[in-house]
Amino acid sequence: MKYKDTKLISFLQTFSKDELDDFEKFLSQQYFRQRRDPLPLFKILMKFQSEFSNEDFNEEKVFVKLYPGNSFSSLNSKNIFRSLSSYLLKALEDFLYISNLRKNKVLKNRILLKEILERNLSKHYEQYLEKVYEALKEDEKIFGYDILEKFHIERLNARYYASVLDMRNYFNHSFKSLELVSSHFWLDLISSAKLMLLGYDNMNIRPESDILNTLLNSVDMDKILKIYEGTEYYIYLYFNFNVYKCLENNRDFRYYEKAKKIFFDNKAKISIHDKNYFYADMISILLIGSGGHFVEIKKELFFILKNCLVDKAYKLSDEDFMHPNFYRNCILCAEYLKEFDWADEFIEKYSGELNPEFRDNMKNYSSALINYSRGDYDNSLEYISRIKYDHAFFKTDIKTLTLRIYYELNLHEQAIYMADTFKHHIKISPHLNENIRKSTLNYVSYYLKIFKLKMSEGKSRKKDAGLLKSQIKKEKDLIQVGWLIEKLDQIESS
Repeated sequence: MKYKDTKLISFLQTFSKDELDDFEKFLSQQYFRQRRDPLPLFKILMKFQSEFSNEDFNEEKVFVKLYPGNSFSSLNSKNIFRSLSSYLLKALEDFLYISNLRKNKVLKNRILLKEILERNLSKHYEQYLEKVYEALKEDEKIFGYDILEKFHIERLNARYYASVLDMRNYFNHSFKSLELVSSHFWLDLISSAKLMLLGYDNMNIRPESDILNTLLNSVDMDKILKIYEGTEYYIYLYFNFNVYKCLENNRDFRYYEKAKKIFFDNKAKISIHDKNYFYADMISILLIGSGGHFVEIKKELFFILKNCLVDKAYKLSDEDFMHPNFYRNCILCAEYLKEFDWADEFIEKYSGELNPEFRDNMKNYSSALINYSRGDYDNSLEYISRIKYDHAFFKTDIKTLTLRIYYELNLHEQAIYMADTFKHHIKISPHLNENIRKSTLNYVSYYLKIFKLKMSEGKSRKKDAGLLKSQIKKEKDLIQVGWLIEKLDQIESS
């Protein structure tokens, strides 16, 4: 293995400047200096930091800097260097563990609670317990509801009350811990079953075992949910179960409405972190299921997306970037519903929250799409031309829109060339599942037929348009159906 690919170098490459400074202070402690001191090796490595990814960066380069005048050719030299590198890696692992333990006030205080019980210092227990609950409350604001942490605390509480011979509270906290761990089991089971269905719908991934559905179908979940009614985790159980039932029953929107209602009725109690997942589930349902009510579903999706933006629940922290899929869904939904002014404001306000790697491309694509839908095809084509295709995130979207612009501007030869390259991209792309691949290839095929029909002047033009429309309506795998039908309607009425 090359030195640049070792765990030591891989870890160091992820460190921020502040983390590197803290790690150096960590290594400067007397504990390390009494043994094989790894600090000199770390300091030498920092001089090579800019070369970590280079192919010619190797152990020998570092060794001769660390031990001037010594040769790296002997087996003893190699063993000494590799032993010191291993020791530095061990120190790095300890640093990461201790640094994260210091940050995790909940775990730190729970460990202290356990030590108090282990050392028979029960008189101090309740004082430290207050700190645990305060830390947990702050932690949940950032990372969401933590049933398992509450379970661990209740187990400690039961031990404490047993140690002070308060048996009433011992039993109460024991039962509370059982309630928490059982609710975690059901919530995890339902969430996993829900993810299994989403995985199958979105990526055609089937689990090796059907144990999740078997477990859920072996019990009366309505009765189980009733047991937890009134508890603080009932919202999570009820919401996730109804999302699962909606997915299991081919997007039965009666279950969606139940999930949506309990969320909106209680969202003031839910952390921004957890709201991310509630909104993500509702968006996933609305993106896939239409049930013959496409316009209504789009309107509902637009409502959910706007509320998600208002609640700032589209990313887990302020430091995160907006996910490009969320940005794309907002633009596509607004475009479909002809909410052009809203889309303009969205592009202006939120493009800066995208990863810089594809920020400009996404912004240009979105502006191109909205200008196209307004009928400003020249301006739309101008925005398309600004996209750096090699770094484009949604190549299929871009090519589809480009073909539509060429159609409106009667650029037939350019469309034929683009369609040919598009088909090649679809066939070889590893990022498309088979349903999308087939649907997109069918779109290109129908697109070319409609464009050819548009450019022709034959007597059977309108009749051929009607026949094509009938074929399209029967297709199961086809994208852009509405656009294709719209263009055929225009040919028939011309």
